[in-house]
Amino acid sequence: MKPELRSGSSFQCYLSNCVQFGGVTDNDVDGIGTTASAFLKNNKREVTRMRSAFYSDLNRFDLTKLKWFPIELKSDKTATNDSGPSARMNAAMVIKQGIVYLYGGLRELDERKQVNFLCLFFGYE
Repeated sequence: MKPELRSGSSFQCYLSNCVQFGGVTDNDVDGIGTTASAFLKNNKREVTRMRSAFYSDLNRFDLTKLKWFPIELKSDKTATNDSGPSARMNAAMVIKQGIVYLYGGLRELDERKQVNFLCLFFGYE
């Protein structure tokens, strides 16, 4: 299943697959639309109120089949938090020896654009 349109997602390729994590979609509260359409329609530099939807999903794009697949997380018996990574955008991601590592990223806390920097570390096979 193809993931929803978003920005700020992490994306890395390894062998014949690409992995995508997280990201954000901004939706206009005042009825203009998404971030891009609000920017194009709002040329008077007016303030536009947006509501952000952050993602914590992990998806795989198969380069040979040209299809998207969701990645199911395996719980690690030694991990203290088996719920997976929290929703965020702009996380650093690297794949080494088939394991995906995520670090950092951020999430807006409210409409004043206060941000919360997330420094949790997760690895996936």
